[in-house]
Amino acid sequence: MIKDIVVNLSVEKDRDAAADFAISTAALFDAHLSAISFAYEPPVGGSVFDGLTPSIIDAWRAERMDAAEQARGAFEQNARRAGLQTDTRVIAASTAGAADIISTIARSYDLSILPQSEPDDDVSDTLAIEATLFGS
Repeated sequence: MIKDIVVNLSVEKDRDAAADFAISTAALFDAHLSAISFAYEPPVGGSVFDGLTPSIIDAWRAERMDAAEQARGAFEQNARRAGLQTDTRVIAASTAGAADIISTIARSYDLSILPQSEPDDDVSDTLAIEATLFGS
């Protein structure tokens, strides 16, 4: 029986299909739903961020955190409308670190729902899918 579901929210996307599916699935099974929203850290050291001031990197981090909070807020609003019990978290992590975190978290749930990877998108969704598939 599916009683606990976790979803990896899409950040900065027009539509979060994974969140929508997770909400409908949780409603169907009368399951508890947890959501994780990642605020990706800038890739520093040996990257395009070399030579940038700390204030620029801090502003980048703040923008990523704001986007993750917005994704969380939209999810909470939609889940509340569906009458679901939920909990949410925003986690700051590198792209690879986020993949490891979601795969570890997924081990404690009956079902994990992740966004589909897009061919022209960044690698964060692909890494999360692979890590969760093989690590949970």
